[in-house]
Amino acid sequence: DEFLSFARGTPATHLLFVNDGSTDDTLSVLHRLQTSLPNQIEVYDLPRNMGKAEAVRHGMLRGCANGSAFIGFWDADLATPLDHVGMFRDVFE
Repeated sequence: DEFLSFARGTPATHLLFVNDGSTDDTLSVLHRLQTSLPNQIEVYDLPRNMGKAEAVRHGMLRGCANGSAFIGFWDADLATPLDHVGMFRDVFE
């Protein structure tokens, strides 16, 4: 899985997956990812689908509350590849 590979290759990175109240197998897939790397992967399960913008907002707020140095969001379909994370981080460092 690309997310596990990315997380293993960047141990200082914390991934927060926001489940937007999906009723399919998404939550169990996310929990499997979390079980693989519990110190790097967190799952935040919203009780119901409130739309992408609300899911992003909740995730950003949670990231801020956790004291993360850098916070961004990525679509799970990886339309933007994960190797671009470093480029974004470099801009801010």
